[in-house]
Amino acid sequence: MFNQNEIRMILFLTITAGIGGILYFVKHQPWKEPLPFQIIQAHREQTDTNPISSHPIEKQRPQTPVRNFEKININLADLAELQNLPGIGVKTAEKIIRYRERQGAFSSLEELLNVPGIGHQRMQQIKSRITL
Repeated sequence: MFNQNEIRMILFLTITAGIGGILYFVKHQPWKEPLPFQIIQAHREQTDTNPISSHPIEKQRPQTPVRNFEKININLADLAELQNLPGIGVKTAEKIIRYRERQGAFSSLEELLNVPGIGHQRMQQIKSRITL
């Protein structure tokens, strides 16, 4: 049916394909990939949790809009209130809250300059709108 050379070639191709399959399987490690439901769950956890807004203190305080003429107490302001300051977005507001949580209450308005993203120019913009 097959001569000696054909049998060797079939055997060589079979072994080569088997080794290639094993190497591919080991390299890609499908047993370590998350299952589809785990990917969806991880995505939901990432989009649903914001470490600043999920903080217990932030949940207790109602989110109230601040009128332009009211001064904002930077030691008590939540994320939404801080964002009402000119030039302060979500990221900078989060940095202010994070700094306050780590270092304690601000003892002076100038201490706000220690927060990354708050420079002298930004400080001049918001100085008349903040208080301790």
